[in-house]
Amino acid sequence: MVRFQRMCDGLVWLGLCLFLFGCENRDLDAVGETETPLVILLSPFHGADAQQLELLTNYIEAETGMSITVRVAASEEVAVSIAGTYQFDIGMLPLFDYLFCHREYRVEAGLQVLREGGARTYRGQILVQADSDITEIAQLEGKRIAYVDSFSTSGFLFPASLLINADVTPVAVFAGTHDLAVSQLREGDVDSAATYEGFAADSTDLRSIATTDEIPNEPVFFRADLAVEIRERVIEALVGFSQTDDGQHVLSHIADITGFVAVTDADYAEVEAVINTAGQTVQDLVPNGWWTYNENRLTPADYAP
Repeated sequence: MVRFQRMCDGLVWLGLCLFLFGCENRDLDAVGETETPLVILLSPFHGADAQQLELLTNYIEAETGMSITVRVAASEEVAVSIAGTYQFDIGMLPLFDYLFCHREYRVEAGLQVLREGGARTYRGQILVQADSDITEIAQLEGKRIAYVDSFSTSGFLFPASLLINADVTPVAVFAGTHDLAVSQLREGDVDSAATYEGFAADSTDLRSIATTDEIPNEPVFFRADLAVEIRERVIEALVGFSQTDDGQHVLSHIADITGFVAVTDADYAEVEAVINTAGQTVQDLVPNGWWTYNENRLTPADYAP
């Protein structure tokens, strides 16, 4: 029965893949030609309206001389599932989804998105009330701290890792959002709150006592066996697009992107160590991560009756 359920679950995902992306056999030697467009896969978080995506598509086609299709996945689950197939060539997904796909499917980072001011990273912070006696994280031992949720990078994983590395064990409360975590702090329900650096920066009733290590922005990544020459042409086109007026407008609607900079997978190597320190794994942090992880390790015999 378990094997049958696994097979059914797998067929559901396969059917979803077929429906959304037309999983006909692709001629991988002809990627970029009219009959086999190069597929750029975006997560829902990175989606934009059709007109903006058309501007992006047209620019890349003009600059690369290739046929391009930009597709926005219906959900994170679908995006991660597609990234494990040959139905995509280039992806832009959230950080943890990329880390999962790198581990499971060996996708390779090529560009990192930039945000306001050319920022490549951001940080988490730990806040206390302005009149609190707490001045350093060592004083949070046994105190109550409001985190966002167990999936939040700046609102849990990196602050929790900071405290663990300092051998400090507070009482964790999960508020659900950055706003609610800070509200609990203001109301005196907790002694501190974790959020992203800059949150409530103009408030006079709160102050930061610590910031986390830098958290890298997510990358644009490539199917592992995509030709280097194709990668280089697309990278050049994406960077060029970000430097045009249309590009700046379009990218501002794709997760507040302002530009791109070259990276490799090595630039993300330390993130998973922080995740593990906080008592999580990459599989915990992507939708249906453990299901996909386990399915990837099944053999044909596991589906036998």
